[in-house]
Amino acid sequence: MPTAKPAASSILQRVLVPTDFSANAERAAERVARLTLGGRAEVRVLHVMPSFPFKKKGSAVAHAREALRDVKDRLAKKVEAKVVTEVIEGDPYVEIVRAARRYGTQLVVLGRHSKKGMDWGLGTTAERVVRKGSTPVLIVRPDPVRPYVRPVVAVDLSDVSRTVLDLARFVLVAAFPLRLVHAYHVPFEGFMSTSVSRKEMQGFREHYRDEAHAAMKKFVAVFGDDGRAWRTTVREGDPRMVVVRALSEFKADLVVLGTHGRSGISHFLLGSVAEWILHEASCDVLIGRPERFTFELP
Repeated sequence: MPTAKPAASSILQRVLVPTDFSANAERAAERVARLTLGGRAEVRVLHVMPSFPFKKKGSAVAHAREALRDVKDRLAKKVEAKVVTEVIEGDPYVEIVRAARRYGTQLVVLGRHSKKGMDWGLGTTAERVVRKGSTPVLIVRPDPVRPYVRPVVAVDLSDVSRTVLDLARFVLVAAFPLRLVHAYHVPFEGFMSTSVSRKEMQGFREHYRDEAHAAMKKFVAVFGDDGRAWRTTVREGDPRMVVVRALSEFKADLVVLGTHGRSGISHFLLGSVAEWILHEASCDVLIGRPERFTFELP
């Protein structure tokens, strides 16, 4: 049965691709070329230069603009969208977040270094954009070779999961099945295993297993009824390990997840589950914030 074409309003129209002209930035641009964009979409390629004074500043700006023209020309041949470029000065993560807000960006696409590289420190541009921005961020790891075909969506069945599911459907408009992965916890399992019989313990575990499966079924029925094929995986365990293992098992090329809005000093944390997956996933990572999330930039 042919799939109905999604409405224009449900397709990406405004994408921001920051670049430092590295191989990782090129990888991000290649991924944008494999996303489904709207007919009047705009892809903005942004380069942020240091704001400190230096003698040959004018020539550096001219060089950056020339390099951006090369990126624009290559990308324009691969996307049916308007490609624009911009050079600004400042702190990279600050200016990326500001640009995303200024232009009403729907998705920021960033390349990411190898897990063995220094880019995996806590102060990286990619992680700062995720922490302090409100725009969904797609972090690209492997070299893109095709559109996504094996996406995994991590859900905890909270209010944030609705945002995550909406984000997945917005970015992934194709009709392939989406796999939802949910991890549940059996409370007091260690304590009870020494104080009740094996049969009682088995019944206790089965109760929470059945409860988790019922919750997942309800979630899909309420939020996932859009004619798309769904596959669900519900497993007991630490959400971090459950999701990472599922990515390997299903050979995922993308994981979609959310992180809760935070305030105060905890603003600097992505959340243990999100940060773990961001570090450990070998595939691309698409991460979104709740709509109520705000952060004041310097």
